[in-house]
Amino acid sequence: MRRSLFALNVFILISASIFAETMVPTEALAVGPVGRYGRVPFHRDPVHHALIMGDLREPVEGDVLFGLDEAQHEWHAVTVNEEGWFESSSLRGGYAWVNVEADAAGTYILDASGHGMVYVNGEPRMGDLYETGYVKLPVSLKAGQNSLLFHVTRGRFRASLRRAEAAAALNPDDLTLPDRLRNEDPDEDLLGAVPVMNLTADPLIAWVLDVEGPNGAIKQTALPTITPYAMRKVPISFPYMAPGEDETEQTYRIRLKPKDQDEPVDEISVMLRVRDSTDTHRRTFVSDIDGSVQYYAVTPAKPDGDDAPPAFVLSLHGAGVEAQNQAEAYTAKPWCTIVAPTNRRPFGFDWEDWGRWDALEVWDEALRRFPHDPHRVYLTGHSMGGHGTWHLGVTFPDRFAAIGPCAGWPSFGTYALRDESEAEEPLEALFHRAIAPSRTLDLVGNLAVLGVYILHGDADRSVPVEQARRMRTELGAFHPNFAYYEKPGGGHWWGDDSMDWPPLFAFLQDNTLPAPGERESFTFTTASPAVSSHFDGIHIHTPRRMMELASITVDRDHEENRITLSTDNVARIAIEPHGLDTKRAIEIELDEQLFPELMWPEKGEPFWFQYNNDGWTATERPAPLVKGPHRFGPFKEAFQNRMVFVYGTAGTEAETAWAYAKARFDAESFWYRGNGAVDLVSDDAFTPEAYAGRNIVLYGNADTNGAWSALLPDAPIQACMDGVRIGERVLEGDALGLLFVYPRHDCDRSSVAVVGGTGLEGMALTERLPYFVSGVGYPDWAIFGSETLLDGISGVRAAGYFTKTWELDPTDSTY
Repeated sequence: MRRSLFALNVFILISASIFAETMVPTEALAVGPVGRYGRVPFHRDPVHHALIMGDLREPVEGDVLFGLDEAQHEWHAVTVNEEGWFESSSLRGGYAWVNVEADAAGTYILDASGHGMVYVNGEPRMGDLYETGYVKLPVSLKAGQNSLLFHVTRGRFRASLRRAEAAAALNPDDLTLPDRLRNEDPDEDLLGAVPVMNLTADPLIAWVLDVEGPNGAIKQTALPTITPYAMRKVPISFPYMAPGEDETEQTYRIRLKPKDQDEPVDEISVMLRVRDSTDTHRRTFVSDIDGSVQYYAVTPAKPDGDDAPPAFVLSLHGAGVEAQNQAEAYTAKPWCTIVAPTNRRPFGFDWEDWGRWDALEVWDEALRRFPHDPHRVYLTGHSMGGHGTWHLGVTFPDRFAAIGPCAGWPSFGTYALRDESEAEEPLEALFHRAIAPSRTLDLVGNLAVLGVYILHGDADRSVPVEQARRMRTELGAFHPNFAYYEKPGGGHWWGDDSMDWPPLFAFLQDNTLPAPGERESFTFTTASPAVSSHFDGIHIHTPRRMMELASITVDRDHEENRITLSTDNVARIAIEPHGLDTKRAIEIELDEQLFPELMWPEKGEPFWFQYNNDGWTATERPAPLVKGPHRFGPFKEAFQNRMVFVYGTAGTEAETAWAYAKARFDAESFWYRGNGAVDLVSDDAFTPEAYAGRNIVLYGNADTNGAWSALLPDAPIQACMDGVRIGERVLEGDALGLLFVYPRHDCDRSSVAVVGGTGLEGMALTERLPYFVSGVGYPDWAIFGSETLLDGISGVRAAGYFTKTWELDPTDSTY
């Protein structure tokens, strides 16, 4: 037997049979799992390490490989089953190597499922981790043998390749659609979205989508440029046609074509449900996160004669559940409207990161659209949505009068038994702080101002009842207003009552949200001002130490027109005089430092204070450059604000190919996990003016990305092909990976992020970093070597947080 220098998780060598224009794998070789993954910033994977270092070769049956555990793993044969899946216990967290013979070079549509990702002739492409079946990606095959290296995650996978027959195509399996409502405003744009695939080696420019309604009316949407061999989900607009009284659906034709051509290249039919506005229904909106079209579902209130505006309930779904199904699980109630956001996908982001932002976007959108009582607003959710209820509740305690987590788990630490205690090593501590907003128990004190109803089945095997009991214990130590119910014999789901539980809704109904300034005292803690910065008019703008808990305790004396505050880890604070008489002098005591006779300015600006070594001083609103809720970091915060992915073309052909492939992979990953739509732009086509006000993600380094000099001329971190400069220090080498975020100097709110490194090996180290996975975080900047793929976080060479004015901070970094 031959021995490889590197171990595999699971490899499979598959022969392909060709049926007409479709190639389907039929036989395979497999080897047992040896990698280490999970919600960690750097996975340990000797296969990935070998691939990047150029040491990975095609396996042969009987080869023995050595993993991280030093155990031997030998290739063995597996065969596709009757349903077309390769299924084996060896395929849990492993790889699959597929050889495909193509008669001629061309474009194929890869239809695969069950894998986390795949390298197609060395280029990374997104997988279908959750077996949704809608991942269909255009790939370029060369004449002769092509290699596909799948990373398989859940014990099975399938794959086929169908030759493309046109320049572009639609994917009808991942549509975002609204409902057509009777009596809706005919002038309001009814939006949807459909994936478009570019099946050529050239950009798709000046193409359109025509949407034709049942009455022949057409609305045309211009497509954004779609880069080569890429997929992009694009918005569409449906022409108006008033539905008939008994009509339950309307059919529309979507046609894809070049703008100057009459005949479509591809077309599909879609059906919109017709609903009354009083029925449970779907609505769509444009997200400010990335400009994509998202939907949410609504179960409207059905008043019983009471003219009072209804209450508002935000309901968060569980893993694998559609928002539409979440809303339909509730019986319509006379006293409240129930709105269900999507978390961006049924699995999405566990209601953290972009899932949290989606919930807030839907919250704001629905509050604008639906009449409601602002003092009766509530939050609930089931399973993963129960976790989201805990998470949003502790993060935004002044938004809700009460919360009701059902079958929920508080945090990844309690549910997955992940150690959330403070890291002892300085390097680990930097990364540990980056996920501070995820640690529910650190923020549980924020729930003191909310009503809380905990519902759980005592026989729940999916989320053990110990999760609820843990929170009962936590709340029991301080909380004055919470209720707890364990359903005897109740599993994870015992029917719609699992969340549409009458006592829970009665509890919510009994709680009201005080008016601004009505509370006499409260304590508020935040892990990051970029996530949650304020409570009842008191704003924590900047902490003294980044991504560590910052808190305020507030006492208001309405009679004396006085606010007394004590703070911890707060560097800059803004105070609005909610509940006080702004026509009289206001007195503020800040950490026992008195500021008497303050008059509320006519322009309505808050009182601003800044902490220095000598104590607090009154000041003005800080300059936009200063870190704050508008722009704070850490690294993952750059992926919002309609971000643009700019790939470098100034390097060699191989460096340009890497930058484009990585940017495309990130766009595909954000589409798959977050129903996203991101603009991909080459550096030579990018101008700051054309993308003003938007966040930018640069792929490459200063030598390979021509946009670097325009966006990061004075950044304290500079990278080229042979090294990275951090202030005055230089890390030399052509195999260093790099991530960092920095302010965009031509904009007051936008950021620039870098995904790159030194040399091809260094840049490739970023290819599969899980920054689109919830519960994973990175500091403001990090530089790492290939050792991370074998040893994990200990392979990081330097990392840290910038100061509040975005300078290097030797006291808060490891360089």
